[in-house]
Amino acid sequence: DKKLARFVRPRIRYNVPGFNVDEEVILENADDLTKFDRFIKEVEPNDYTMPILLKRYLKLNGRIIGFNLDPKFNDALDGMLVLDLYDVPMETIASLSKEINDDSILERFMAGKTINGAQT
Repeated sequence: DKKLARFVRPRIRYNVPGFNVDEEVILENADDLTKFDRFIKEVEPNDYTMPILLKRYLKLNGRIIGFNLDPKFNDALDGMLVLDLYDVPMETIASLSKEINDDSILERFMAGKTINGAQT
């Protein structure tokens, strides 16, 4: 999310080491999460894929707004992710409200999406 990313600065910026990245190839795979995951597996030497938790957040319409290298945690790559509850697919909210047997969750969620009497 470029709008929010402009407000975030990493303490230690991550740079892709030693090779050129073809952004065009990455972008043509980025719209479909399954396709993008397969792409990662194809280019990674050890058949690595996208971390499952990251996949789950992205399927909920989470947005990555920045990366940081963490030397205190074995140089792990940290990503800052923003998830707006109102961007979560309605099917997911409905499913969660059924799982805990509380239909009021869905009602409260829908009421929160209404601003000044207009559905957002």
